[in-house]
Amino acid sequence: MNKGFFRTFFSFSKDQQRGIVALSFLLMCGLLFLLFYKPSQGIESNEEIKSQVQAFLAEQEIIDNNRKKKWNDESSSKSKLTLREFDPNTEPLDGFVSMGFSEKLAKNFINYREKVGPYRSKKDVLGLYAIDQELYDQIAQFIQIKPSAKNTSELVKKNTVSDKKNYNGYQILEEKKANTKLSIDINRADTTELKSIKGIGSYYAKSIVKFRDALGGFHSLDQFKEIYAFEKRPEATEILKENTFIDISQMTLINVNTCTKERLISHPYLKAHVAKALYNYRVQNGEFGSLEELKKCHLVTDEIYLKIAPYLSLQ
Repeated sequence: MNKGFFRTFFSFSKDQQRGIVALSFLLMCGLLFLLFYKPSQGIESNEEIKSQVQAFLAEQEIIDNNRKKKWNDESSSKSKLTLREFDPNTEPLDGFVSMGFSEKLAKNFINYREKVGPYRSKKDVLGLYAIDQELYDQIAQFIQIKPSAKNTSELVKKNTVSDKKNYNGYQILEEKKANTKLSIDINRADTTELKSIKGIGSYYAKSIVKFRDALGGFHSLDQFKEIYAFEKRPEATEILKENTFIDISQMTLINVNTCTKERLISHPYLKAHVAKALYNYRVQNGEFGSLEELKKCHLVTDEIYLKIAPYLSLQ
């Protein structure tokens, strides 16, 4: 640049000088961009991204195909069973697996008979989580539940043998120990005593004791049907009724005039908001003079009163 350029530049006003500098800067940036920008690099970058996306989609397709294959394998497993006659009360784990049942389902078969009790009929297997009606229809004809050793090993005594025979050819005894009804105090029995009742296994025995203790004891045989574990086995309710009795003196009562709010809430027959309402009513109005006064609390319906009254006392 010569001296004439600078003289000309400084002859402009300040605003004009700033404009020239700014314009020069922009021109310089444009030249640098043209010198260093390489379009091919952008194209290569886009191609690389496209390649990565395609690889990801291909990987997802493989995963989806594997999932579909696994689902199809599980769905078709029912048709791959190699069935033979079996007794679910005695069949070992490897026996179930050899017929094509999954190891998980095989363990379910065994857990049921150990925790719930022996299979008494073919339809008991429908109680297993993984057995649906379709699979049951497929295996039902192969299920052969044999009489328990307790029934078939009884000694034949004089004048006790019947001319009748069961389907396995065993002579039927007129008097059978298995049919002897027990008399167990349901409000005092532990799980061991309850398991002595035919048809009541560990699972049901624990459920009975848990519900009984939460209530404070049973006061009616009809309460047995409220036990959650019996919802799918109504016949178990009848079995329990036939082999137990109720001693109401063993019940644990709640003193409604002195108990805490938490004690009321803990009872299965009182929802939390009803229990709180009862407690607040007593705090505001004083002790209850009779159980009938509970009905004065607006949330205590006749239905609630009839259920909870047997578990309450005034002193």
